[in-house]
Amino acid sequence: MGAYLDGFDYKIGDITVDGDTATAEVTVTVKVSDTGDGTLKVDASYSRGPDAAAFDNTYAATGSATLSVAKTVNGAAPADGQEFAFELRAVTEGAPMPEADVATTVGSARGSFGRIEFGLADAGRTYEYLIHEATPATAGW
Repeated sequence: MGAYLDGFDYKIGDITVDGDTATAEVTVTVKVSDTGDGTLKVDASYSRGPDAAAFDNTYAATGSATLSVAKTVNGAAPADGQEFAFELRAVTEGAPMPEADVATTVGSARGSFGRIEFGLADAGRTYEYLIHEATPATAGW
């Protein structure tokens, strides 16, 4: 067999978005030999075994929205202590919902349905919700 030419060490690492190197890093040693017949033999070895350069990353993203409602009539708020109920329903089938589907306003205070949690599977989707007043018209408003 021909002469050993040289060896090269390469470091393979997982680089984070901000440029920091993550904890997973592998050194690959590449040895090149001249076979004497016009071809080179190239052998690569990994510091952590043959499959050590496989990086398995996971990504998760979350977000939330809080829907709320307020009651006014002709620009006037209800009297202090006067309550009005509102219902929330998803128009889009399978839309994430908050824990409560009813919110109550008291006087001029807003009512909240609570947080709607979204995950990575929701990215790129649009959800439509309907809020309607559930308090009967006999409440004076």
